Amino acid sequence: MEEANNISGSDRPKESKITLKVVFGTSRPGREGAIEVGVHDLNNCTTMLDVFQKHGYNEIDCARIYGGGSTEECIGQLNWQQRGHVMGTKLIPLQKGPFSYSHTKEGVKSGLLQSLKALQTDQVDLWSLHLPDHNTPYEETLEAVNELY
Repeated sequence: MEEANNISGSDRPKESKITLKVVFGTSRPGREGAIEVGVHDLNNCTTMLDVFQKHGYNEIDCARIYGGGSTEECIGQLNWQQRGHVMGTKLIPLQKGPFSYSHTKEGVKSGLLQSLKALQTDQVDLWSLHLPDHNTPYEETLEAVNELY
């Protein structure tokens, strides 16, 4: 025990200088009554972004499927671009439910265009294809991505 107290300054573990990147995941905001939505009041959504930004963060993560599509619509109404946020959204291939998307050429294009419309923008900073679509050849998916780019 005495040895631990006698560690010189140069032998002590250094504090980490790692900067932690924090991204605001938006799976909960959206239209009241929509799937998995917990926050539907736009004022509350604005407050969440205000607090997030107050702490020095600006990156938002969204997905076309969140809140049955209403999450992107909610975020789109919050003027995220004017607030200086960085936007990322994704397309998840699902074959069931109210949102049926695939990574076919048409599915990829339709999914991105619907996201852009809901987010009230003509571009996002990051767009991900979330999970592989095992029913669509990768070449077809990537051809659509290349055309959209």
